[in-house]
Amino acid sequence: GATKRGGAPRAKAATAASAAVATAFDASDAARRLPKSFWTAAAGGGPPIKLDAKGCAVLPVQFVPFQLGEYSCTVWLSDATGGEWTYRLGVTAGLPLPIETVRFGCEMAQSQGRELALPYRNPQLEKAKAAVLDRSAKERELWSGVWGKEPIVRGQQQLMATSSSGAFSVPQKVDLFDRAGASRMASKAGSTAGTAPGTPAMSRSASLAELPPGANHLDLRFVPREAGNYSGEVLLVSPLDVRLYEVAGTASAPGIEAELVMSAPARHFVRQELPIVNRTDAEWTVTASLKGRGFSGPPSARVPAGETGHYPLEFAPDWTGTYDGSLVLTNGTTGDRYSYSLKGTGEEPLAEGHLVLECTARTPKALPVRVFNATADGAPCELRVDSDLLHATGPPTVAVPARGRGSGGGETTYELRVNAQMGGTIHGSVTFTAADGRFLWYTIEVRAAPPPAERTIEVSAPLRKVVAIEIPIANPSSSPLEIGVTIVGEALYGEASVSVPAGPGASSSYELFFSPLSAGTSSGYVAFVHEEVGEFWYELSLTGEAATPVDLPTLQCPIGSSVNQTFTITNPLGEPLSLKVALSDEAHWKLEPAGGATALALPPFGDLAVSLVYTASELDTPQPLTVSVSHPALGELLYAASGIGVEPVGAAPIAELASALGQPASGQIAFRNPFDRPLGLSIRLEQPQEGRFRLLRKSKHVKLEPNQLWQLPYAFQTDDIAEFSASIVLDGAWDGRPLSWTFPLKGVAVSRPLLRPITLRTKSRVPLSRELTLPLRGLELAEPERFSVRLDVAGDAAAAITSTLQVTPLTQLLAAPSLGVSLEWAPLRPARATGALVVTRASGGCWRYDVLLEAEDPEVEDVITIAAAINKPAAVSFTLENVVKADAPFSAFFTGDSPAKFAVSPAAGVLSGNVGTTFTVTYSPDSYGKPLRGSLVIDTEDVRWIYEVRGTLPVYNPPVARPPPSGDARLGPSGSHKR
Repeated sequence: GATKRGGAPRAKAATAASAAVATAFDASDAARRLPKSFWTAAAGGGPPIKLDAKGCAVLPVQFVPFQLGEYSCTVWLSDATGGEWTYRLGVTAGLPLPIETVRFGCEMAQSQGRELALPYRNPQLEKAKAAVLDRSAKERELWSGVWGKEPIVRGQQQLMATSSSGAFSVPQKVDLFDRAGASRMASKAGSTAGTAPGTPAMSRSASLAELPPGANHLDLRFVPREAGNYSGEVLLVSPLDVRLYEVAGTASAPGIEAELVMSAPARHFVRQELPIVNRTDAEWTVTASLKGRGFSGPPSARVPAGETGHYPLEFAPDWTGTYDGSLVLTNGTTGDRYSYSLKGTGEEPLAEGHLVLECTARTPKALPVRVFNATADGAPCELRVDSDLLHATGPPTVAVPARGRGSGGGETTYELRVNAQMGGTIHGSVTFTAADGRFLWYTIEVRAAPPPAERTIEVSAPLRKVVAIEIPIANPSSSPLEIGVTIVGEALYGEASVSVPAGPGASSSYELFFSPLSAGTSSGYVAFVHEEVGEFWYELSLTGEAATPVDLPTLQCPIGSSVNQTFTITNPLGEPLSLKVALSDEAHWKLEPAGGATALALPPFGDLAVSLVYTASELDTPQPLTVSVSHPALGELLYAASGIGVEPVGAAPIAELASALGQPASGQIAFRNPFDRPLGLSIRLEQPQEGRFRLLRKSKHVKLEPNQLWQLPYAFQTDDIAEFSASIVLDGAWDGRPLSWTFPLKGVAVSRPLLRPITLRTKSRVPLSRELTLPLRGLELAEPERFSVRLDVAGDAAAAITSTLQVTPLTQLLAAPSLGVSLEWAPLRPARATGALVVTRASGGCWRYDVLLEAEDPEVEDVITIAAAINKPAAVSFTLENVVKADAPFSAFFTGDSPAKFAVSPAAGVLSGNVGTTFTVTYSPDSYGKPLRGSLVIDTEDVRWIYEVRGTLPVYNPPVARPPPSGDARLGPSGSHKR
């Protein structure tokens, strides 16, 4: 009981092909003609197996598969005493052995075809048939009756053909016809009709035996893409027939002919690696046949299997010119042949080397040069010597011995003497030329150190003073010279060259300037360089003398106060300098920037004004000071100052105190004991009109410690709209000398007649006009009096409000009980602030009227409508000009409640007051919905504009139906018409 299963891995393709063939041909009869694959004589009527006690026996089992796949069999063994047991056998039927090996050979990129004759009877299948017939007499009798003398597969066959290699192509199907079977059928038909041999019926049988074109043949074609060895298998499969053929092919590369062009300097070589690609499984040996002067290479090259090798070809010309040659590479394994035509160009030789000479200027030194025989024949000769190196000398020729075999020998040494006239690096070359034109040459680099200094010149100068040094220069040549000058050293200045008239014996002088900025010693040098006369230089020993202080005028300072004087510091350098200041007496002196400057910084090539402040602490005793101002690049500047304290004169600045009418106000004065020891003071208040000012300290005496700061409070109150004055006098003594300090006071009465502030409210760029009647409470006049009116506004909006609000009195003189004023306000941008209108009478005293000022957003300047489709932004541009006719920085933005679909550009910049600035508003909708609105604001420091922006979708126009053509073209109900 054998069972066929799925095919083995290698036979899966064959099994699939068999299944495809089975659908086209009825193989049921043939399948019934197949015997069992497994057979044993013991199960086929033969003698049973005998097993001795504790013995064993061999059961021969024959396996003859007729189809691909996996087979299994169960063998049952039974004995009345021992019982039953089984063995399970499994066998995989794979592809048969190849019937034949078919070989091909052609060049790559070509093809070769062969027609393989296929026998109708598969010899391997017939061999399996014979094995079945030999099993036993019973099997022979059974299967001889089934098969007879006919083959297992009868009639026309169709085999499925496949190739395991893409280099071999086969048709998908092959037809097989049984020529002998057809003849037999024809003969049998003739015999039945009773015809004799040679009759027309026999002719018909002969025609039946003829085969159609291409039958019983397999068309094989070898199509290699690259050179190499190819192998594969061709499988022919039908339901009951499997045939395997080996195929092998060799593809050779076509003969390659190419030209190689190579170039190299004379006496040098260049190498060209010629690639050889071996994609086969065998190692290649490639032989080379090389001809031509100047070309060289190995006689052969080995290329391992599956790798890329190279043939190294070298070209080494012995001199300039054109060289010809040839190279033939032959692959002994594949027979491939590669031919190259060689063209070589010998170029001028490269320098034999780069010679470096270390020397000192104006000191001769020899440079040895290796020279060899460069002639074509190598005979002894003399070489001409040429050099473009400055200040180099030597013999005009050099003799060289004969050159030996190859390139050995024929060398000598040539001595080139170099006497560089200036320090630095000099480049040149030396060339040695033979009589036949061949030459060799070297590049030369001379590194010359400067010559020794002519002498050392010692120079000293005060800081920021200029000292001149004259250096004589002689001209040894007969032509005028322009000699270059190099100056190295701090604070040294001079021309970059000096002219010397024609000599010999002529001379000139060079003037060098030294102006130190810092004290101390340093070194430098001045060098004079000319290509003809060489280089000479002088070493400089430089000394900056210590700075002497600049005397400043003596200051006289009233004791208890401070005085100052201003002086200027100059920057002679082209870079900004931050100064460091040191004072010898910081208790009584200080140095600070003057003129509104905030730091002690010198601008490049500029001046800085500084203020020296002195506060005296002694009477009639000088207090000296030394000021040091320094910077690393500028050096140190010294100033000498002196101050002396004198008795206090005059009065301190007036202290003004404003008080509401009838309400007290308080203030205080500050006084510091200027002395270095305690000071006793008595206090008194002097005022023309009693009762307005009073001291808020009961004691009239005070004692102050050295340098103690003391504050004295006082109060002011009045019921009159007027101005009052007083003085606080501090009396003391110093070494028996009476001293007095006077502090003048001024009290101003302020009336606030209104309980509520005056409110001024309008929209931006909408003018507001108001006339106000201001009550003048407490005003008592003997006669009309002049006055002034001002607006007092604090905060960030003060400048914008005061520049747009004008206050005009309606009268020129004050008269009780009120004052009329006119207000004209034209705000340009929103603002909100509080302030006061202040009316001040000429004799003193004022009235203060609180004001609330509020400018709201302006009216919408314009409405901008933008229609845009979904996800397709649209933009509108407009130009805005500044109303104040001046350029001003601006910012443009949408308010926070505006949709994010709106954008404006530019968002910041400068708004032109002449030609205006163009703004672009963009609307980018991303969904359907109701129209959107936003507020665009454009702001400058003085003006605000507001635009309303509306975003809509494009208007949709639905299609309109066209009216029918004139006349009734419709048919009646029956589709007919009357005549």
